Amino acid sequence: MIKHNVNREMAVAYLNVNNTDMALEYALKDLQMRPENIDANELAAWVYYMKGDNANAKLHADKMLHMNTKNANAIYKASVIYASAGDITKSTELKLQATTINPYIDQMVVWQATHVGNKTAMK
Repeated sequence: MIKHNVNREMAVAYLNVNNTDMALEYALKDLQMRPENIDANELAAWVYYMKGDNANAKLHADKMLHMNTKNANAIYKASVIYASAGDITKSTELKLQATTINPYIDQMVVWQATHVGNKTAMK
């Protein structure tokens, strides 16, 4: 029997209305179902970042990067997470990588990084 996983969609919906507690609940359900998935780790990393939990955000960003994602938005998110964790060198490297892949980073991601998430994020 094939089951449809709506956890990712629910997490994103809650994140878009800044309900990070519910977003995390659904992101972790998604991650539990797909622990080695790039998208699941990206989502968990971003939700943790939005909650101000730099250690867990970086843990999942590391895992996502280790899987060799080529998604500019995901790499940009990782750059923001690294900046918040204090690794400016790695953050700058990742931001350059992201904008080389695609100079048009999703403006919702940029807005969340600078207005909703950790206040130490890159601008």
